[in-house]
Amino acid sequence: MKITYLGLKSDLKEILSEEFDKNEENLYVFENSSSFFEIKREYLKTYQNIFNNFKLLNSYDFYEKLFETDKIVIKEEKQVVLFYNSLNNSIKKNLKIKNYYDAIDIAYNFYALFSEMQEYKVDYSDKEKIGLEKWQKKTFDTLIKINKNIEKKVQEKGLILPYMLRRKENISDAFIKKYKKICFINKVKFTPFEEEMIEILEKVVHFSDIMNGEYDITIMPLIKLWGFYKKSDVRIPEKEEIDEIRKLIDYKKIIIDRERKRVKIDAGQEIITGSFIKSYAVDKLVKEMKRRGIDDAIVNAGGSSIVAVNQMPEDEWIIGVENPEKENISEKNEQGYVTHILLDSYREKNDEDLFDIKISDESYCTSNQGNTFVEIDNQKYGHILSPKTGYPGKNIQIGIVTKEAFAGDIISTGLYNQSPEKFFEILDRLNREIKVEGYMIDEEGKIHYSKGFFKHIVK
Repeated sequence: MKITYLGLKSDLKEILSEEFDKNEENLYVFENSSSFFEIKREYLKTYQNIFNNFKLLNSYDFYEKLFETDKIVIKEEKQVVLFYNSLNNSIKKNLKIKNYYDAIDIAYNFYALFSEMQEYKVDYSDKEKIGLEKWQKKTFDTLIKINKNIEKKVQEKGLILPYMLRRKENISDAFIKKYKKICFINKVKFTPFEEEMIEILEKVVHFSDIMNGEYDITIMPLIKLWGFYKKSDVRIPEKEEIDEIRKLIDYKKIIIDRERKRVKIDAGQEIITGSFIKSYAVDKLVKEMKRRGIDDAIVNAGGSSIVAVNQMPEDEWIIGVENPEKENISEKNEQGYVTHILLDSYREKNDEDLFDIKISDESYCTSNQGNTFVEIDNQKYGHILSPKTGYPGKNIQIGIVTKEAFAGDIISTGLYNQSPEKFFEILDRLNREIKVEGYMIDEEGKIHYSKGFFKHIVK
């Protein structure tokens, strides 16, 4: 038996016409329902016996026929009940589940995760092999406990979940042997997401378009190649390695299905959220603070994302920002926070020159390579890599003032690898949609301001 695949852009009508004329026992499995019904309508009249041997099936019917069991398969509405009943008090507390309704979304995401691991034959007993971050391991341990409780319950009652059914021991030989070839059409793997995450990704992709792809959240394979997740044996990648990995870096390959709340990326692609997820959380925090009546505050998320909350537009917070190259001479308070930014040679004055910036109900976000880098042969290589070249950026710092930290963080990252000319060009483009000002300290140490940024400098 031969297995083949036809992609989304294939000329299905032409290909299938040729295949049908051969009158062979071939099976065509459609992942995309609209394609299935279009072909079915068009060819039903011409090929009267086309469905006698299940030659065309949608993916749901295919899997229904492919796997056999004498156990009762638990339907969707009962799966949530099973999930909730498998939670002990400790797990409920850990997942912040107070009642059945709190568990519904978590249950759907749980089953989607274990279905995906089943499909890709992931050995979830080996957490190190999966490559979980430290903060992810505790949650994953909890999910494993839930899964064990569920498997115990279904075994006791002679039941089975759909993802448990889809194991090789349950494959129907009688069904599979009927066909000479099985062709999967529009076979793509989507991952379910909550609506909020869908909206975030749509905004991220939009900003990527504006910045000509210099901001690209699919850059994770390149970051790994440079050794940012290695503890040892870090080296400068060969140009051939970089060029090969760069083939995976393309945010335009992200498929967002808003209607079904799901997202797909290409095989080998990985998404990194570090450039926006923290600032998004900061914006959510600020919104909640305002809802509770807090109207005068400063939120500092590690220095790279700072949001000022002000009661009146004329009220201002004075923010000091660290010079990434002169950290040792920056002025700091008793808590160790930087209180000024040092201009040093950028204005051709001495190293003791200082300036502050003022913001009012706005965010200030920065990107630099000062704190996150790999060291190879006593040389530091920063973590902000260019999707276009595959190499670390050489500029020193980007500072952005905008309304929301979410946008500011993305913009400061995306502008880091730009030339001064592109810096101003993209700022102009952004200002057609949102109010944004900023500065760039280029690789030569020269500082470039947008016109509107001067009003933020404390004189």
